[in-house]
Amino acid sequence: IADRSTKGIGRAFYTAAESLGCVPRLFLIKKMKHNGQEPPAEVARAMLKADIVMMPTSTSLSHTLARKKACEAGARIASMPRITEAMIRRTLTVDFGAMHKRCKRLISQIRDARKVRVVTDAGTDITFDLTGRKLHGDHEADYRKPGQWGNLPAGEVFFSPVEGMTEGVFVIDTANPVTLQLLKKPIKVEVCNGYAVSITNGKDADIFARYLERLKDRKAYNVAELGIGCNEKARITGNILEDEKVMGTAHIALGDNFSMGGKVISETHMDCVFRKPTVWAGRRKIIDQGDF
Repeated sequence: IADRSTKGIGRAFYTAAESLGCVPRLFLIKKMKHNGQEPPAEVARAMLKADIVMMPTSTSLSHTLARKKACEAGARIASMPRITEAMIRRTLTVDFGAMHKRCKRLISQIRDARKVRVVTDAGTDITFDLTGRKLHGDHEADYRKPGQWGNLPAGEVFFSPVEGMTEGVFVIDTANPVTLQLLKKPIKVEVCNGYAVSITNGKDADIFARYLERLKDRKAYNVAELGIGCNEKARITGNILEDEKVMGTAHIALGDNFSMGGKVISETHMDCVFRKPTVWAGRRKIIDQGDF
């Protein structure tokens, strides 16, 4: 599944699949308005019948019911929103074995904590409740079993915090989640009772705030995810797909968390990436200013 901006990569996957003896179909869809928007019905039906689904698209189809239902039907899916040829060459050459060990160790350090706190020198200070929630990792990029899915490039540990319990402030200092342009001025997001209640600090903050307002969906403000980057080959470019995998970063998402074990269904899922987090799992400091 590709669109006008990614059709070259879509066709490359199509040709490669054909050369391997698969029977591929290529869907070139209109660019979705935002991350998490459902694909056309024809595409959703085709996903249900597919063994493998490759999704190099301009916006993310990861957090959609179409993706979830396709996995439940046994499809194996690689989601690649805004992937580029340069990113493929750079990030897919990572040492997957080393990355796997790093992520498994991080999961083991967080797993038994009830509270997770993240702090940065830029002003982030936010606390999440992990009670009863599962930690996920796409660190293996091993989607060989029916129903498995994740990103390419891979390399993060993430979880969906308990709804209504996240409190604090986070400061985005990499790229604008809407324009995907590198920021000249950080964006400050205040969180109360699990929802973003204010987005301030300049023009980029206004763009982000207006984007969410236009959705007319309170659930778009839900704190849906905390993720930690683990891919040493990734670098910050403004492309969230890669930025959120960069070692020494963390990201907080607003919107849908249903696809990762939460209870909120929204038509959007916006990842907000920041540098050099210090992460506390309970009373234990597990990352110090981006250093594991």
